[in-house]
Amino acid sequence: MKLRDIEGKPSFRPGSRIAYFLWRDKEGFHLIWTTTGVLHSFRGEITGNKPLTIRKLVKLESNDKIIQPDSQTIIWDTRTQNDIDGVTFDTEEDFTLKLMLDSTRIGLNGILCGRTMRRPLRNPFTINLSM
Repeated sequence: MKLRDIEGKPSFRPGSRIAYFLWRDKEGFHLIWTTTGVLHSFRGEITGNKPLTIRKLVKLESNDKIIQPDSQTIIWDTRTQNDIDGVTFDTEEDFTLKLMLDSTRIGLNGILCGRTMRRPLRNPFTINLSM
């Protein structure tokens, strides 16, 4: 996907659907996940060729983990029910996301990007910053 595909926050309400939401605004890149009242496990990773910088963690509970095992990787293992979790980060280069729901790759209908809520063509997928 191109950078322009993820510009602007998508319209969503926490707890309204099971999905990942990805967008970029002046605060950085945002990856948020939400569910509809049933407890689900969200796991995944963001990898890049250059450093990724975590700016903010969103609504994590005590057993949730978002960590950075090295400067080019962010991984998470969280559980949420009728709320949101997520991360805001920055990078200067392309990055790839692998998004999981309950131990399997989430389907493309569960990945919504940017103001227009565009879906990627595959999971994992790459955001190309230079295009």
